Amino acid sequence: MSTRPAPRPRPRPRPRAVTDNVPLSSSPPSDPVTGSTPNPLKPVSINVAEDEDAMFLKNRNRTAQTWKKLNQLAEGPVAKKPKSPQGSDSAEAEETTPRKKHKRREQSETLPDWTKSEAAIVLSSSDDEEDELLRRVEKSTPTARRNVRSEANKRISKRPRSRSITPPPELSSAAVQHTRDTIRRMIGATSRRAPSPSFGADDDSSDDIELDPELAVIGRTAELEARRQMSTPAVGSRNPSPVHAVGPEEVMIKVRWQSHPLNPNPQRITYEYNMRRHDPFKALFDETADSASIPVDKLIITYDGKRVFPFASPHGIGVWDEALFEGYEKTTYDYVLAHRHATPEPSGHISLLRAATPSVNSVAASEAGSDQDEDDDTMKLTFRSAVSKDITLTVRPTTKCSVILKAFLTRAGLSDKYPSSPVKGKKGKGKNSMPLCPALMVDGERLDADAEISSADLEDGDLVEVTGL
Repeated sequence: MSTRPAPRPRPRPRPRAVTDNVPLSSSPPSDPVTGSTPNPLKPVSINVAEDEDAMFLKNRNRTAQTWKKLNQLAEGPVAKKPKSPQGSDSAEAEETTPRKKHKRREQSETLPDWTKSEAAIVLSSSDDEEDELLRRVEKSTPTARRNVRSEANKRISKRPRSRSITPPPELSSAAVQHTRDTIRRMIGATSRRAPSPSFGADDDSSDDIELDPELAVIGRTAELEARRQMSTPAVGSRNPSPVHAVGPEEVMIKVRWQSHPLNPNPQRITYEYNMRRHDPFKALFDETADSASIPVDKLIITYDGKRVFPFASPHGIGVWDEALFEGYEKTTYDYVLAHRHATPEPSGHISLLRAATPSVNSVAASEAGSDQDEDDDTMKLTFRSAVSKDITLTVRPTTKCSVILKAFLTRAGLSDKYPSSPVKGKKGKGKNSMPLCPALMVDGERLDADAEISSADLEDGDLVEVTGL
């Protein structure tokens, strides 16, 4: 706020009273030309003001607040005075109010209108060029632009509906069933093929050929497999014949979890799932991974020694109404696969007829020749003990546990230590039930020596423990 005192109101001046003391005794001078005397001057009396303050007008109605407002209005916003180029400018430049300095804006150079128009049109005498010229001129006007936008909006709002084919009428359930039966009869009549040649006993081609015991067992297995495929498949068959390729719609899948071979406390868990025949195994993989608490990409499932993938289906891998899968973690599967490839096939996998003693051979041959074993199939079992490596033996479901145990001891080189046949023992769990002689054990349950191996409900590739060594 400025410290300059507020200007006082300018008073209106009055004429000053001047007193001229003219002597009364003096006579006016005479005119030298005419010699006449002019009229004498009359004295003029003027009153002198006693007080000079009386010359000013006083407004006694204004208060201090009124004078304060007047001072504020008089001061107002103080404008900055421009510096004069010469320092010798007089006070006249200071008294005058300077002009308000405005910042000069840089105006962009506007281009002429002809630069914004379209390219020059080359005219010719053809009608097409005239139409093009009219079209361009109409486009450049504001009204034409509005019309173009309105036409575009109309085209968007009035877009034609997509054409769809009218669905066929719904058929009755009787008509649908009749059509299905007709198609099934036609497919069944066209898909029949000639039966596979059978390997009968009256085949003269192999009468004069003497085969090794192992080759004889292989031939016998092929003959039984051919007969089984020609007949109607039994419940749970894994390889149905082409004539009966379609099984029940609902399929039961069992997944047996395989722990790591080096795990001292292996877990024996089996997961059961019911699914449709043509559904993929993706849901089965997800549920099994959740139950095993592992990621899905770390889960590997096999069936008959072959890997099963999530996009496969029960019908695609030949499952009839139920199947047993094996689940592994990736590290466990890699370990088992490497161990399997590291062990040579002739030394790690041997048939029961080749590894057993002559007495075992005679028992196996007598069992193979019976009529009851014609429909039986062989299976490969892995036997594990604390004193030897894993040994794989090919056995029949009707083979007794004592014969299988004797073949294992012979293959492991322990027949000299345990020459006598194992003593019978009752089934059970715990230390009191553990026999003092070698015995077979499945899932912690000891198998009787005279019992058949099929009583343990084993599948191909299962693990059997040998205890008491």
